[in-house]
Amino acid sequence: MDDSGAVVARAHRMRHAARMAWWLPRIGTLASALLLFALWMHPAVLDPLNAGWLLTGSDRGQTALGLAAYLRGGGWPGLSQQLLMAPEGTSLLLTDSIPLLGVLVGPFARWLPPGVQLVGLWYLACVLLQFGFAWALIRPRAPDGLSAWAASLLLAAAPVLLNRYIHPSLCAHWLLLWALWIYVEPARAGRIGWWLAVLGVTALVHNYLLLMVAAIWAGHLLERLAAGGWRRVLVEGALGLALVAAIIVWLGVAGLRYPPTGTYGAFPMALDGWVNPANPSYSVFLPSSPEDRGRGYEGFQYLGAGLIGLAVVALIAGTATAPTKGDTGLRRLGWLVPGFAVLALLAFGHHWVIWGQTVVKWPLPPAIVDALDPVRASGRLFWPITYCFVFMVLALVLRMKAARLLLAAALAVQMLDLSAMLAAIRPTSARAADATLYQRTRDPRWAQLIAGARAVDFMPASVTADLQLMHEVSWRAVLAGKPVGFTYTARLPGPSAARLAREARAFAQGQVAPGHLVVLLGHRVPAIWRTRVQRIDGVPVIIG
Repeated sequence: MDDSGAVVARAHRMRHAARMAWWLPRIGTLASALLLFALWMHPAVLDPLNAGWLLTGSDRGQTALGLAAYLRGGGWPGLSQQLLMAPEGTSLLLTDSIPLLGVLVGPFARWLPPGVQLVGLWYLACVLLQFGFAWALIRPRAPDGLSAWAASLLLAAAPVLLNRYIHPSLCAHWLLLWALWIYVEPARAGRIGWWLAVLGVTALVHNYLLLMVAAIWAGHLLERLAAGGWRRVLVEGALGLALVAAIIVWLGVAGLRYPPTGTYGAFPMALDGWVNPANPSYSVFLPSSPEDRGRGYEGFQYLGAGLIGLAVVALIAGTATAPTKGDTGLRRLGWLVPGFAVLALLAFGHHWVIWGQTVVKWPLPPAIVDALDPVRASGRLFWPITYCFVFMVLALVLRMKAARLLLAAALAVQMLDLSAMLAAIRPTSARAADATLYQRTRDPRWAQLIAGARAVDFMPASVTADLQLMHEVSWRAVLAGKPVGFTYTARLPGPSAARLAREARAFAQGQVAPGHLVVLLGHRVPAIWRTRVQRIDGVPVIIG
């Protein structure tokens, strides 16, 4: 081969190597996302016609039920449905049914089979988007594709995400990474369209996530204000708030009164949340305090043993390493501190906890406790701080000469540590392997009674009495197009609460609405009804 041929061959090999260097890390990231999903969830959850695994008395069952009622009852273009909590109806936001899904599939409701469930596909979408935005954040700061893959996996496979399996709408942690991705690049952060997009989408997913994304947006506005751009801040702030307000009206939750529960502070983040698994079966390496008062769920913020070790190395050695070309946005993270400080104070609450024990208790007037009721699951609010901290740690490590070795070691320890957590979580979706729809209400008389009833009621109207039974009966009623008088909502509007109280008083006096099928939860039959009760699958029911 002559010199020119050798040059051409060498150039071809270089181009091929460059293409492989571009593709392989991205393919590896996608494969890692799919593998993590398979370790986290049973693949059968992806079947839209397989809903039985959701009707087990958990929050994700309510997510599926609310969307099924919306699609069955024809709620589009609004984002409320009338079959559940009838006759008032309720918003998809209040049933945690991910209004964004209503926006996307509502126009096609008439062509969808009754009882379709999208929870499994939503889980998969959340994992894929989580990895996508993690890669977008990390790749510009990584010296090579292999380092980018390892760091992206450490950021994306967050224990705080994996632990939210029971609450599908709050699995959208990719919204936090999306907002952070916008923020860290000044040119991108300067485009209001990006912020309106992330604020609008988040408002259609969950109000807690909206508050977290708004804290990141506030950091951008604060930085711009400090630079003297107050006119631009006023315009951007007005546009963002107007968009969110319009979506709140669209969601059908504006102007309603929600009686406070007085439970703010019941689910805080512990001061040792980053290093305490809070669930004894969630870590291979680190001990856990006993789960207490919801901190193993709402207040769960465990980083994982691999990330804890990497954070120690990064904070000791990484801060002394000169920044690379891609991580100039790290210094700008300081503008997030004021908003994050507010979130942290709310997350810790007025009961400061270490190792499951309250060490400081700050008295709060009842009026303040009631005012903070909308964020009563306050431990969640620390999520964006956790993600931002992990991102900062990874960016510092990526500056170091030993980045590959450190990331590989941290990833190995992290995956081994979290194997216990995944082993504990995956069986919760194993029910999907059995396509049986109903477990508690197998008797064919249920279908007959519901078909002949004008509506279905539950007594007592309580989500703690027997949520699985309530979900199965409600699912049957929704498929039959029958109104259901009570359902599980994140907040109970005042008008619905007043109606339910009236119905409970009437029931105690031996009265039910004509044609209503009343299902007695908890199997307790008041003496006044004992001569009129029937039992189906051991469940007492009354026909009005």
